[in-house]
Amino acid sequence: MQEIDVNKYVKFKPEDHWLSYQLDRCKVYTDHEAQAPAYCFAERGVFCIFILKKYLIEGGQVLVELLKHELAHGYFGHLRYMKGKAKDRQVLNILFDCSIHVNAADHTVLQTVGDICTYKSCNLPVLPPQVIYDNLKEDKSFNQDMFIENNLSDELWKQKPISDLEHQVIKHSIQQAMEDAVRDGYGVPIDMGSGIGTDSAEGRDLIMAKDTTPQWIHDIQKYLLDTIPRHKNLSWHREPRNPIGNYILTKGHAPTSSNSKCVFAIDCSYSMEQKYIEQALNAITHATIKEGIEGDAMFFDNSTSERIPIQLTDKILRTAKSRGGGTSLQPVINAVEPNDIVIFYTDGYFNHIDISKMTRPPVFVLTPDHSTYAIPKASPIIPVSKHEDDWTEPV
Repeated sequence: MQEIDVNKYVKFKPEDHWLSYQLDRCKVYTDHEAQAPAYCFAERGVFCIFILKKYLIEGGQVLVELLKHELAHGYFGHLRYMKGKAKDRQVLNILFDCSIHVNAADHTVLQTVGDICTYKSCNLPVLPPQVIYDNLKEDKSFNQDMFIENNLSDELWKQKPISDLEHQVIKHSIQQAMEDAVRDGYGVPIDMGSGIGTDSAEGRDLIMAKDTTPQWIHDIQKYLLDTIPRHKNLSWHREPRNPIGNYILTKGHAPTSSNSKCVFAIDCSYSMEQKYIEQALNAITHATIKEGIEGDAMFFDNSTSERIPIQLTDKILRTAKSRGGGTSLQPVINAVEPNDIVIFYTDGYFNHIDISKMTRPPVFVLTPDHSTYAIPKASPIIPVSKHEDDWTEPV
């Protein structure tokens, strides 16, 4: 398998030029033989795409749609679910492909490559893949073997699963590439679908009616929005979206940042479970990036990492995995500025700290099995409850 510069093979229509920004952040590989025309995988937070040599040489819109297809797998975190029994992964692979072929990639073009599964071809409702999967598992008449034999045409199910942390890194990278494309005047897709068809009222109602974000994430958002003074300004990164046609977005009002910075300090000591470290990056996403708040991440055990801008998600991933000693919060306090808004994500097992230099006391987000012994009395506490400790972003 050989790494290549895919830009030498692909030519984009104007409406697809945003893809060139994605390819600069991915690794693309090829070979003359493979069991599938294309598939994706991850290497330490870098999204990778394999394209069969034949389709690179032929180029054209088929190559573009293959790239879109694999990119959608990365954006929607489908690699997270490639674990467990082989047949369960295969069913999910089929459902994920169906969801991508709603809006993210043109299945009519990809049909020239081979059999392409869609919700219609699989006789399925247009709903999120995980919803359909749960329903199929409960359906006693569902013939899993026949469903797989008739519809599986992808290699996603064979790939190594990634953590929620690595998914966040990949997703943020793709989002940033889209923002870069818009900044330079190129249109981007306004709806990649991910299992919800634009003509599916049932699917839209399902998503709109259910907010799965846990309370502790909302509490962090509220604290930051109440604490950081901001104003609205015209920006591409805003809400709500105002489309012109199918691809062009107009500017809207978005929050701009203040001089105060949020520092999200994540406990990576030996006592912290990996799933809590992964949740912390989810919290950064929801409480900072999606609200337009600038900030840095820091990781600590008995020492602390450098301050890493939240947008540098690949560096965040590498740093988070490189620690695992004791627990000391004082190095974090010593490293931040007095006006910084510091939010610790920890289990609370540490010695007393001196926060006298800080304009405001730090906030403590505490894992379910936590201690409050050494937390300063003036510090707000946001607990993560037991039933929220396995939360991840929905598919």
